[in-house]
Amino acid sequence: MCGPALAVLTAGAQEVEKQFTLVRRHIARLRTLAMLADSEIIIMCERNLGFESEHLQRALAGMPNVRHWVDHAAQRYSIIMNEVDHAAQRYSIIMNEEV
Repeated sequence: MCGPALAVLTAGAQEVEKQFTLVRRHIARLRTLAMLADSEIIIMCERNLGFESEHLQRALAGMPNVRHWVDHAAQRYSIIMNEVDHAAQRYSIIMNEEV
């Protein structure tokens, strides 16, 4: 069975620690829902040159049932945004609207 998808946008947070706090808080709120209490959460960050996805991975390390998408070929905690990724992102947003 596939659980609900989730897209977290932190573009409004200018400071890195505030972004991490927003994501932690959002995950904690999701865990209050019975159907998501034990679900695995997979964080998928867009690849960029600033290595923000690696910083986020370290900041969230140790959270139960939370992991980051790993691009094994590039050895990075991130994905390259392309048309397929945009379609997956849109699917995530639609799934959230239905939850």
